Amino acid sequence: MQSTSFGLSILCMATAACVSCTSSKRIAYFQDISDSLTSRARLLQTTPFQEPVILPDDRLHITLRNITALDYSGFTRVTDSASPESGVTNTSEFLVDHNGRITIPLIGSVNLSGLTTTAAKDTVQSRFAHFFNEPVVSLRIANFTITVLGEVSRPSSYLVAKEKISVLDALGLAGDMTIYGKRENVLLIRNSTADKEAIRLDLSSSSIMRSPYFYLKQGDVLYVEPNKSKMNALDATKTRNYALMASGLSVLIVLVSRLNF
Repeated sequence: MQSTSFGLSILCMATAACVSCTSSKRIAYFQDISDSLTSRARLLQTTPFQEPVILPDDRLHITLRNITALDYSGFTRVTDSASPESGVTNTSEFLVDHNGRITIPLIGSVNLSGLTTTAAKDTVQSRFAHFFNEPVVSLRIANFTITVLGEVSRPSSYLVAKEKISVLDALGLAGDMTIYGKRENVLLIRNSTADKEAIRLDLSSSSIMRSPYFYLKQGDVLYVEPNKSKMNALDATKTRNYALMASGLSVLIVLVSRLNF
């Protein structure tokens, strides 16, 4: 019995040693960029940013300014308290229906599906120009949400105030990858017209910045898979726990057998 207990103890120590001695993988981003302080600055090309396109079920935050002649009840009225004479800001949110349209009091139904936010702003502003003198309209997607899952510090869905957000920005919101995240194989899931797109991204190379998927779109999901080190660590932990349980049981059996004598 003592030899069995001793053997199990050796197994425990060997398992712990294997875990501590696991060969560490490189966890840096952009490994193709020199890490030498003496190297010259390198210009990195990035893919051009494309404005988001409005889709059904989006919520649009629309602000209407420079309405001095009329208190427009279709929006929430906000007056600049510092300078009440400068004009009135009216703001509200509108849901894009399944036909891609929003309905705004006074100007009626407007089809915005498939338009960029800039094109949609110009469309709404031109409609308001029939009723107000030089109206100023701003428009953005109010429910622009991205989700980051897997081996990151804070996996969650994030409501983004701006529409220009990159893969790196999203990982920053989620507290960055853990040391167990696969930098060279990040999965991006994107809504397409009818189905889902699945794209693999390699963040160990600076070429990611030239990818058409570098900037995220509304509803994108990033999934960071665990690397082999994480899986090996989990397996080693299970093995160690089983070995400790077996070792404890062996010691208990030895004690019980001695008491019987």
